[in-house]
Amino acid sequence: MPTIYEDVAFGLRHRGYSPETIDQKVRHTLRHLNIEHLAERPPYRLSGGEKRSAAIATVLSMDPHLMLFDEPTAFLDPRSKRNFIHLLRTMAAARIVATHDIDLVSRACNRVLVLKNGSLIADDLPADVFSNEKLLEEAGL
Repeated sequence: MPTIYEDVAFGLRHRGYSPETIDQKVRHTLRHLNIEHLAERPPYRLSGGEKRSAAIATVLSMDPHLMLFDEPTAFLDPRSKRNFIHLLRTMAAARIVATHDIDLVSRACNRVLVLKNGSLIADDLPADVFSNEKLLEEAGL
């Protein structure tokens, strides 16, 4: 049964990185996400939030330029959510987050696009969007 360490290393190995570089990148990424204690665990032994963090580590270890997140804080406990928000704020990669979590957006995003029925109805700073009661009502937020 593969471990989280092996899962995170998988993509790096297939990209041709040396074993030393793989080890360095995997350990750095697990440490950055505060999940280094999960390195030797198999995925089936993780909670939902831990699985999500491990999946993010798998992608982050490959230094992506852009990351897309769909409802990333769904089912996370408060600590995991705080860790995820910290991660978003410190990532080098550009990120697009699709969410209904206003707390996440207000704490971790610098631009908000609001959609209604597939159409863009706002593109602004979080503070401006969240202070606009009419817009929030129209968007169902």
